[in-house]
Amino acid sequence: MIRHCLLYLALAGAILSYPVRAGVEANTFFSAPEMTAAALSPGGKYIAAITNKPDGQRLELINPASGATSTLLNPAEFTERNASIRAITWVDDGHIAAHFSEVKKGVKDLLDTRHVQYLLVVRVPATASADVEVFRVRTKGWLVHSLPDQADTFLYAKSGPYSKVYRLKISKLGRHNQKLSKLTKKDGGQFTKANEVASVRGYATRWFIDRHGAPAAVLSYTANRDLVLNVFDGDGEPRVLQTWRYADLNQLAYDTSAPLRSRTFPIAMAENDDTFYCLDFAEEEERTVYKINYATDEETLVFETASFKIIDLILLPPDNTLIGVEVLRDGGIHSVYLDSQLSQPAAATTAASFQSFVSHDQSGKRSLVFKEGHSQPGRYVFKNNHTGEERVVGSHYPHLAETLGSRLVEQTVSVEGLEIPYLLTLPARKSDQPYPLIVQPHGGPIGIFDHRYFDLETQFLAANGYAVLRVNFRGSSGYTAELKEAGRKQWGKLMLTDIHRAALQVVSRADIDGSNVCAFGMSYGGYAATMLVLQQPDFYRCAITVAGVSDVNLYLNGPDINTRQDAWLKEYVGDTEAEYEDLKAVSPVYLAEQLQRPLLIMHGVKDEIVDIEHAFRLKLMLEKYQKPFTWHVFPEGEHGFSGVGEQAELFTKVMQFLAQNLGDR
Repeated sequence: MIRHCLLYLALAGAILSYPVRAGVEANTFFSAPEMTAAALSPGGKYIAAITNKPDGQRLELINPASGATSTLLNPAEFTERNASIRAITWVDDGHIAAHFSEVKKGVKDLLDTRHVQYLLVVRVPATASADVEVFRVRTKGWLVHSLPDQADTFLYAKSGPYSKVYRLKISKLGRHNQKLSKLTKKDGGQFTKANEVASVRGYATRWFIDRHGAPAAVLSYTANRDLVLNVFDGDGEPRVLQTWRYADLNQLAYDTSAPLRSRTFPIAMAENDDTFYCLDFAEEEERTVYKINYATDEETLVFETASFKIIDLILLPPDNTLIGVEVLRDGGIHSVYLDSQLSQPAAATTAASFQSFVSHDQSGKRSLVFKEGHSQPGRYVFKNNHTGEERVVGSHYPHLAETLGSRLVEQTVSVEGLEIPYLLTLPARKSDQPYPLIVQPHGGPIGIFDHRYFDLETQFLAANGYAVLRVNFRGSSGYTAELKEAGRKQWGKLMLTDIHRAALQVVSRADIDGSNVCAFGMSYGGYAATMLVLQQPDFYRCAITVAGVSDVNLYLNGPDINTRQDAWLKEYVGDTEAEYEDLKAVSPVYLAEQLQRPLLIMHGVKDEIVDIEHAFRLKLMLEKYQKPFTWHVFPEGEHGFSGVGEQAELFTKVMQFLAQNLGDR
């Protein structure tokens, strides 16, 4: 397959170099988020932040009072290997724990290339001219709790046949590059019985710490691979609260009818005894957070995210209030915050902006707040809780702050008795002429939704004079269970109807040019864009598909789909054995002869979600019928096109295509 891809790359025609009309260039608009994580020190004097600079990542120290910033750690200077800082935690006012990861490469493409992770502790310099000291925990394990009330001390876990938690002193650790000798013990000889604070039989995967900094529960595997949740009572001895039998785990993994407590795993303690925040592993990707009391069986849905896989929760001490989640999206870890003004997911509110507390000092007088708006990128704000004074200390995209100003319209359209919500983004600049419209279906499609907050791609299109319509068609999450479940087996049917009916309603507005409409999407959105232009050529003047599905049966029979995913796809999309002809009938590759409008096809060679074979099959059929299309392949492109260079290149080509096929703006 790769050999064929390279051949096509050599022969593929590039998009013609038509000039893009005056607007914002993709090369200057798209960038890596500058500040990706931040934490306020226990005393409230400093902020530690992970930032991205043009030459790489940094751990920075910010004085919010003066605005002064200094670099504590530069991975590129710290090690010659490809390395990154994954997360940060204040241990006390003078020390920051940094979860560090570096790639130790073996022979190219062989399995001995691996990621090595370890804990660094960075001492905050007493003066601006003092050197930064970096200590390292050499023993394999992980930081369990920072114990901010106890200076120089933190809890660290080791896993094995017997898993244990130890209390360690930073002052006894060795410096990162210090060589061990007969006179220096590894990690200061601290992994002893005297420093042990909790233990359990079995391989621990997660420890749960109470508000006093003591281990309260542990999730561990037994010798026969059962998963056990133990809690520690007053005597310090573990008590079994829940067991997941190994023999049942595989069956439960794709049995959505099983009792919730049997198909969810706890990942954090909640505020009450025996109560935990849990993820549902029966989902295709973990996108829902529940609160479950395993003693009383009380269950509550507390959060559902539009992003991909939830990998951790963001909790506000001391009561472990849930304020957000960390998600794995397009190969990176991203923070998604709840709206602190609500008791429900942010998507259910009509406000176009939100804020959430990230951390606060021990006195409660100062806090670090995350804010984001529809046309305002996410930013970290230092707040004096007594005076209300605020200061922005960092932003995801500082070059876009206060420059966009697009307008948001939220409405619904009724389709077969179901209210379909949609978001219409209008350019900031008002015009005497109506705006051309980009209809942009989201990917997924089940369990994903377009939110009303900042979206980089939407804002780029709006900054270039296009109105952007995003429809939360049936199957979308974030609104109601009825809307989500209505998407079952509607992949090429009512989902498309919902999108088109919303577009018809929008073009009735005086400020929208109904004669200048183009469909544009990625993944399922690319599939939908292609189908819309095939079905409604009198309405859509063009379409753009990026990493789009062209053959639904091919997608459902992908080589990397496991048993659990296969069961889910049969339930929500279709069964390729029983419904082969129905799925073929809604596959663009078999409808290519109907194409009447220009189509731009873009795909990444390294896409492991929607194989590039989809693009080549569609290309082949369009050439057979001599239909109009433009083609571009990204040799290093994966499914998400998350790299800054790829994003800029992709949207440059999008703008060129739109300039060719839509009228003047």
